[in-house]
Amino acid sequence: MKTDFRTWLSRQAHRDSPLGDLANDALSKAGGWTGDCPDTLELAMSRHACHEARETFKRAVKSWKRYNRSHA
Repeated sequence: MKTDFRTWLSRQAHRDSPLGDLANDALSKAGGWTGDCPDTLELAMSRHACHEARETFKRAVKSWKRYNRSHA
């Protein structure tokens, strides 16, 4: 069964890494993200995020897609 992006990302929040930072920021109330797919997070980030955060996001989406392919 596929895992939505929000659920997958919430499982990364414990990490001491850029991915963990992204998860904590995106899932906080201040992050303003209310969706469960990468497109809505990308839109929320488009105005505030620095280049490094956007690159971390792109890598996160690739990892999430690989995760779903391997758990199909």
